[in-house]
Amino acid sequence: MIKVVHLTSAHPRYDIRIFEKECRSLAQAGFNVTLVVADGLPNETLHGVNITSVRPAHSRWKRMTYTARHLAQTALALKADIYHLHDPELLPHAKLLSRQGAAVIFDAHEDLPKQVRSKPYLPFWIKGAASALSAKLEQHFSRHLTGVVSATPNITQKFSQFCTHSTTIHNYPTPEAFNDTPTPYENRPPFAVYVGGLTKLRGITELVTAVGLSQHDCQLLLAGDFSNSDFEQQLHRLPGWEKVDYLGYLSREEIHTTLEKARLGLVLLHPTVNYVEALPIKLFEYMAAGIPVLASNFPLWESIIKTHKCGICANPLNPAEIAQAIDYLLSHPNEAQRMGQNGYRAMREHFNWATEATNLVQFYKQVLTNKDSVCAA
Repeated sequence: MIKVVHLTSAHPRYDIRIFEKECRSLAQAGFNVTLVVADGLPNETLHGVNITSVRPAHSRWKRMTYTARHLAQTALALKADIYHLHDPELLPHAKLLSRQGAAVIFDAHEDLPKQVRSKPYLPFWIKGAASALSAKLEQHFSRHLTGVVSATPNITQKFSQFCTHSTTIHNYPTPEAFNDTPTPYENRPPFAVYVGGLTKLRGITELVTAVGLSQHDCQLLLAGDFSNSDFEQQLHRLPGWEKVDYLGYLSREEIHTTLEKARLGLVLLHPTVNYVEALPIKLFEYMAAGIPVLASNFPLWESIIKTHKCGICANPLNPAEIAQAIDYLLSHPNEAQRMGQNGYRAMREHFNWATEATNLVQFYKQVLTNKDSVCAA
């Protein structure tokens, strides 16, 4: 049996992409799968995946140095055939992990140099240099990789310039995201929903403001964790907050129940370099729930929404335009219902995890066949 070890220093043990999708799918395909995480919780075996934990770090710097090294050493002792890394700080340990003849794969969830430019904790004057440095280091350490898995085609294209074995594994929803008997659209109250991180760059200020400007008796269901308490208090002072039902952090089951209550899903992220070319999972989860999507007018997102006629795009920085789009969807329930049905159909036919899981297994087989071939820096 082929032994696979996934490593993450920055993600939770039940991360949707890492555990729920990749690890579980590989276990179902017959691989011996272990996930090494850094949360300090007890080891366990769940859904056929062995989960091993090391102590968590209490600072970003310790996580990127001590914890990353500890994870690599723990993983090395497991003597796997494939090591699958999920965080950039693990890249310097690719050489160590490959010494026993194992294949080493890096999973690029995001475009690191672009992500660095969006980091709120970095001073603006250092972001350009930090981004350029991260690009050089990323390419330098990638020379010890056997292959790269990316979440979007743009990231794959970047890595394919110096790593032959590069592929895209989209972050599409699992079958559990689909409801075969969704609540009839006409029975749903005039609720808009947002599920995800609650930060300024994710457009939460504009969402709350837009709901306050809406001419309909629209309520915003807001689910997720706030980035900080100061930002939460700022939102409380907005006129639109009285139309917000803050639900806090929700489990996967609670998210599905909440989506069943809504008439439209909101994903209006700001046009940062990291978001414009991303494919947020919430976009597809709204489609899987059979509700129309109101999304940022980024070219990539617009192409999906226009092609499948499953929603409306708006300027994420313009609350008045967002409010107008909300009012349009609530004023045209028949059209909104058709958009939701179109999105649901598109998810069933094009944007589902089953196809991606098959592609991941095939990529593993390809990498094992060519594991002596490494990326060129």
